[in-house]
Formats: sequence, structure tokens, C-alpha cells
Amino acid sequence: MRGKELVKHLFLTRKCASCRQILSFDEFDRALCSECETAYRVATTEGCPNCLRSAIECTCQPKMLSSSGSLCLRKLFFYHSDKALEPQNKLIYFIKRTPSKRAFEFLADELWGVITGELKSICPEGSYDDVIVTAVPRGRKARMLYGFDQSEEMCRVISKSYGVGYVSLLKRKHGGKEQKKLNAAERRKNIKGLMSANKRTVDLAQGKYVVLLDDIVTTGASMSACIPILRKMGVKGVICATLALDVKKKSNM
Repeated sequence: MRGKELVKHLFLTRKCASCRQILSFDEFDRALCSECETAYRVATTEGCPNCLRSAIECTCQPKMLSSSGSLCLRKLFFYHSDKALEPQNKLIYFIKRTPSKRAFEFLADELWGVITGELKSICPEGSYDDVIVTAVPRGRKARMLYGFDQSEEMCRVISKSYGVGYVSLLKRKHGGKEQKKLNAAERRKNIKGLMSANKRTVDLAQGKYVVLLDDIVTTGASMSACIPILRKMGVKGVICATLALDVKKKSNM
């Protein structure tokens, strides 16, 4: 270990992005402590209530998403609102409030791992020239409060790490209520008209496959509002990707 790295390990304190416990010397450059990462790995193996495949293999999506034209929804794990204190869920809460480079890199790498499984049929030669990633825009109130958009940050990491183009294709207008406080019908009504195309980047989407990323999907209302806009840009197809799917809404799938 080089001198600068040794000094960093000795005099800097880093905490787990989930439980917030101080990381050990061996865990210093990781996002999660060993215990939380083990719990996260277990969560990715949970079976889908519909197809029975593990979360990281499941392509199921809410009806709202499939009817809007989404090719599939890839995810890392299933979210349970009654298990909010589980490590994988606390990790999502953390990245909503804290722009942690280590956490974004960890989650972006994990998510890209499941996305590439979907891209193999589209890009058989392993070239992603026809693929770009973009994010479902965060609400303006939250963005102003925290100063960043967690989905955009993960898109940037994917772009930098894997050579895939990141383009900000969508914009979110001011207004609307917090989606998490609404039911499925209210979410669809609330989000309608809030999403629009980023006119500066429309031409960059034509003829591309778009990976549309959001941190958590509940009913799919936000993503389903974005997909028709992307299709009007002339994209070949939209692959949706999220860290977690709320299985509380499994009746919508």
C-alpha cells in the first residue's frame, strides 16, 4: 500500500452506507460493511411472487409499464415497506439524501450487471454504441433540498465505467404532489403532464435503445409517463431499470 493510501486509511473515517457503522480497515473502500452486504446479497435472491425467479433475474413489470411500451423492468431486489430497516432498503434511503460516490458506484455496478443480461440480445457483439442511459427526473422540491438527483448520479457512473452514453433526455416540470403519498390511480393522474422532453438532447435519442433508470418503482407511474415521450423521440426501445420494485403493488403486475 502506498504512503498516501496508508495515511488515508489511518486518518479518515468511513461509514457503511446502510447501517452507518464505521468500516473496518479491510472494508475501507467498500460502500457496505460485510454484514450489510451479505444481507443485500440475500435480498437479491428473493423469488418474484409472479415468475418465481430471483429478483436479479426477474423481468416482470407493473401493467402500467408494460402497457406504455417498456420492454422489461430489471431490478436488484424487492422492496417491502414493512421491512424498512433491512440493509438494502436503508441503502436506498441513504442515497436519496447523501451524494455518496462509493454508494453510487456500488449500486451502478450492480445494476449494470443485470442490465447487460438484457442487452445481450440487442448488442450480441458487446458494443453499446446503440445504447444510452437516462434517468427519470427527480422532483424539483427534493432536488433543491438535497442538491442532486440520485438516478442521474448512477447514470453518470455507468457511463464513465462502461463507456455507455449518458444523455439527459427528460425534464420534470414544477408542481405535483409527492408520489409516495398517493395510490396507483392518484400517481398516474399526478404525474400526467409533469414529464417532458429535453429539447436540447432530443436528436441524440433517435435510433437508440434507452435504459431508463429510477431508484425505486412502486406502480410504474413515473416511468410510464416517460416512455411515450422517449418513443416520440424515435428510440428503438426502452429497457427500464430500478434498484427495487415494491412488491406491495404486485397486484398491478
